[in-house]
Amino acid sequence: MKNVRELTVNEIYIYKMDVIPFRSVITATNMEKIFSSFLFKESEMGEGESNIESITMKLGEFKNKNEVYPIDFLRIEPRRIVFSIKGSSEIAEQFSNGVFTLLAEIDKNGFFKESKPIFRTVQTSCSVDLDIDLIDLFTKKMGKFLTSLVQASSTMFDFKPKITAKSNSIVFELIYELPEELKNEKIAIRPKKFILEPRIGTPQKDKRYFISTPTDSATHFKLISEFENLYKAS
Repeated sequence: MKNVRELTVNEIYIYKMDVIPFRSVITATNMEKIFSSFLFKESEMGEGESNIESITMKLGEFKNKNEVYPIDFLRIEPRRIVFSIKGSSEIAEQFSNGVFTLLAEIDKNGFFKESKPIFRTVQTSCSVDLDIDLIDLFTKKMGKFLTSLVQASSTMFDFKPKITAKSNSIVFELIYELPEELKNEKIAIRPKKFILEPRIGTPQKDKRYFISTPTDSATHFKLISEFENLYKAS
């Protein structure tokens, strides 16, 4: 594993109802406070049938130890805080703490400061060079079928094209069964995915891949190393 680029962490925090000071957040004064703290360039209101359901702030930045980390977006809803940041889970934690501090200042009733999220999910992605070729991961039986597929495809032309079978991705969907106490809070988790696919816009010979896991960044890299080592061992 080498040449890690575009490391991105997405996090979702879910709270009990009436903990996040949502109505105070969407006032002009407090919106400006959040905007100026992270230098967001855009905002977007999500409107329901009769009220505002979310505020999404985009294209911001988080400064830490003279480094600047791009923020793709920060979305605040009545029960959820969602964000995506270019950086490690450590950076994501420091950014989220900054957001939580601002919300505690905005919340004059003190409910947010006294509360903790009842649920949190994390997704990490990056592009990385690996010493693997996806096509080599298939079994010999699948290899024979791919040979037949290539040969059959060539008969569709009057000439003899050179055809190569290429695997575009490996995707595993993870289904979560939540405990009853979370179900009672009306919380549900959409299936999360492990994705490994060739990086768009790069030649196959570069062996550059986009990888996404439903984990923090440290676990993400551990899984990538494990995957690469298993391939080498085989």
